[in-house]
Amino acid sequence: MSTRFIASCVLACVVLAGGASVSPTFASESVTEIADGQPWQVTMFNGRRGEMTFNPDGTLKMRRGVMNMRGNWTSDGEQVCLNMANMPQRCVIFEKTADGYIAVNGENMAFAIRRP
Repeated sequence: MSTRFIASCVLACVVLAGGASVSPTFASESVTEIADGQPWQVTMFNGRRGEMTFNPDGTLKMRRGVMNMRGNWTSDGEQVCLNMANMPQRCVIFEKTADGYIAVNGENMAFAIRRP
């Protein structure tokens, strides 16, 4: 099995371990809640943590350790597409959990966010 698949499964188990239910959410619904200009704690599929801030104007800020990146996000009603400098565009569907959201890219979990 690939390391990425195993890491995704481990993160899913961690998120779900507390009895958190997961339900698909349309991007238009989730973005309204997520893009409030307040920071979210992010856990990437590989377990690395950082902070993401989705602003209502479509801008995005991510901080992980000493790395700071800026970009933007767009929504087409179902997906949210993230465009970060020097990285390929990544489109995700957010699934609501008891304490935040899981961002799914195809069949893979891309990251999870929750309030610090």
